[in-house]
Parts: sequence; C-alpha cells; structure tokens
Amino acid sequence: MKNITGLCYLAPNKIPDGYCLMAKSSKDEKTNDSSGSENESEVRTYNDVVLEVETLNFALDNRNKLIKDTKIRHAQFKIDLENAAKEIELLKAAKSELDELRSAQSGKAKSEADECSECTAHMLDLVVKQTKCVALVEERDVAKAA
Repeated sequence: MKNITGLCYLAPNKIPDGYCLMAKSSKDEKTNDSSGSENESEVRTYNDVVLEVETLNFALDNRNKLIKDTKIRHAQFKIDLENAAKEIELLKAAKSELDELRSAQSGKAKSEADECSECTAHMLDLVVKQTKCVALVEERDVAKAA
C-alpha cells in the first residue's frame, strides 16, 4: 500500500462522509513525523474545496467582466479622442477664419476712418464756399437794389 497514489483520506469533518481531495504519495510516507502535522493542516474537506472553487469562479467571472468593461471603455475613449481631435481641427480653422475676418474689418475700419476724415475736410470746404456764396449773393442783391 506504500506505492498507491491517489488514495484519499477521511478528513475530520462534521459531515460524516466528507473526503479529502488531496492524495498522499509514497514520498510523503518516507518523511518524518514532524512533517505529518504539516500535511494534516493541508487536508481540506470537500466543502472547503467547493467553496474555494466557487470563490475562484466568482473572481474569474469578475475579472472577465472587468476586462470586457475595460475594452468597452477603451473603445469609447478612442472614439472620444477622435471626436476631440476633429473638434480641435474645426476650432483651429474657425479661429484662423475669425482672425482673417478681424484683420479685414480692421483694414475696413481704417479706410472708413480715413474716409470720415476726408468727409470732414469736404464738409468744411462746403461751409467755406457756402459762406462765400452767401456773401456774393448779398453783394449782388445790394448792387441790384442800387
């Protein structure tokens, strides 16, 4: 019986038919008694193993969900990044158009200011000529009356 592997030992448990899933090999039998107590602490009941398997399955499911959610978020971030890059390009184009429009308006404002100063000069000339004309009309009227 020394070389039989896969032999399961009855585990001390509250359930009378609980079995350990850990087999003892012939190598384990050759060790001294002090290591026997260590091996006894590694003996687990069927319920312990089932609980650990369920825990590991739950962790695996959570990991898979986390990976799936991360992939979805990564794809969404890539889309958001592309949209932001397009928006930046549109804003840059709009800014350059706005700068061109402002430079054109400032040039137009300068020409309007020049035009306004010319208008003022012409208006002053007209006032001077009107004053001379009024003076000439008065002289003519005085000359006619005499």
